[in-house]
Amino acid sequence: MRKIITSIALIIGFSSNAQDVTAPTAALTYTVNDNTVTYVKQNDVVTITATFSEAMADSPTVQIYAEGLNSMPAINMNKVNSTSYTYTLTAGSGDGNQNFRMATGIDLEGNVITSTPSSGDIVTVDNTAPTALISWGEITSVSPGDVVSVEFDFSEAMADSPLPQISGSGVETIALANMVRLEGDRYYKYTWTVGNNLGEQIFSVATGTDLAGNITQETLTAGASIFIKTPPTASLVYTVGGNVVDEVDENDVLTITATFDYEIKDSPLMQISGSGVETIPTSNMTKVSSTVYTYTYTVGSGVGVQKFFLETGEGLYDDVVTSTPSSGVDVIYKSILNYTYEDFDLNNPDAVKINIIYLTNDINLNT
Repeated sequence: MRKIITSIALIIGFSSNAQDVTAPTAALTYTVNDNTVTYVKQNDVVTITATFSEAMADSPTVQIYAEGLNSMPAINMNKVNSTSYTYTLTAGSGDGNQNFRMATGIDLEGNVITSTPSSGDIVTVDNTAPTALISWGEITSVSPGDVVSVEFDFSEAMADSPLPQISGSGVETIALANMVRLEGDRYYKYTWTVGNNLGEQIFSVATGTDLAGNITQETLTAGASIFIKTPPTASLVYTVGGNVVDEVDENDVLTITATFDYEIKDSPLMQISGSGVETIPTSNMTKVSSTVYTYTYTVGSGVGVQKFFLETGEGLYDDVVTSTPSSGVDVIYKSILNYTYEDFDLNNPDAVKINIIYLTNDINLNT
């Protein structure tokens, strides 16, 4: 019994005299204007807080130093309490990682601090403004009324606030509008309903910042513009001797006037062709204005429906003309098949009898 008690006393005595031989470690955090950050930019006032794994001795004073982008010699930190110290600095120029290390400090048992922090040893200095591009994918142009998802890819991660914004100029003015964030921290979109004006639409970005607070560049690096265009269409009007007609006779000199809804390029020449009663080969039209063209020919023989189609011409933005006219696609050929006349007696020696037969496409006419 006496031997057992003695053994226990020896064990207890050994435990109470155990010495701390573990080196203290520190976890570093960085704040700018009381906000925790991992990215900083030039002239940011950065507070570095070192939180130690155990109480630190007051002497020697805990120190910190920096390697990497901008080196800094060992410098004293300010004691907040026995496990927390701070140091404040102003971020410098350049881009890259700033590595911080601990120096000099010891714990209450004299164990020298571990140089490499347990976490937070790196803060990134970023002084480059982010850029963005638009990825149009397979879209090469858009048309009035289209609803288009405009997708942006930024050159680096963007802060949650403020949201990047889009604006538009060119044929359509788009006031600053917030983008919608997509999956990831670089991708955003804007839903655009295309207006009625044709031409080049230009986009730019504003407001958004990267994680260091650098404001995005307004000018896009790619995909900044796209053309709004649509195939021009024309309405056809037929005139003979300056009078609008929808029926013609053989040998009438018929002028076809095509009025387009958008301006037409001078080259390639606008052309017209015809089919039905007559086959009219593809022929050049005459320009009256950027939206009006004419074609004149002499009506041939035959009866029925004569149709006309537009060929070859293009709008200002290389959009090929719609072949079928929006109105006035056809004109009616009517013709006298047979006519005779003879003198006859109606108690008038000057009377003339005329027999005329017409062929027409009027389904309500039987004779």
